[in-house]
Amino acid sequence: MPLVVSTSTSNWLASSALPGLAGPGIIQPQVKITFMKPAFRIQTSDAWPAGTAHVENFHWGSFDGSTNLPVVYPDGTPLGNTHQLTLHFRLLGPNAAPSQSFTWQLPVALGQSAVLQTSTNLSDWVPLTVVANYGMDVNWQHTHSRPQGFFRVFPQ
Repeated sequence: MPLVVSTSTSNWLASSALPGLAGPGIIQPQVKITFMKPAFRIQTSDAWPAGTAHVENFHWGSFDGSTNLPVVYPDGTPLGNTHQLTLHFRLLGPNAAPSQSFTWQLPVALGQSAVLQTSTNLSDWVPLTVVANYGMDVNWQHTHSRPQGFFRVFPQ
């Protein structure tokens, strides 16, 4: 959910209703808007073929009324001042009920990458996806159906 408005729209002013004004309108005070922090979101599942991951890389962007392409933030420049990659791992049961969650601070320098891997026997590791440390959190959610599984993040 990228944007949350926590007040009603009853006090919003529609500019198009006023003579000589164009545009969608004005949000008058007291309105609170909360923006989510950009992050990588990875979803994996025991039910999917080995090595399959659904990856979403959330960014903020802006555009204007011209024919210019939208601007995406960040533009590949690392955010923040951290030299660690923060990974939130959430394990879900077969019915999507949360069972465990962990947060790892990993020694991955800004701009460097790490590979997310899984295994059923601690010997044969299957790569799922590669994530880069751009100062954004990584949220990894795995739905399990097997009695056991193993996960690791391996800096590259």
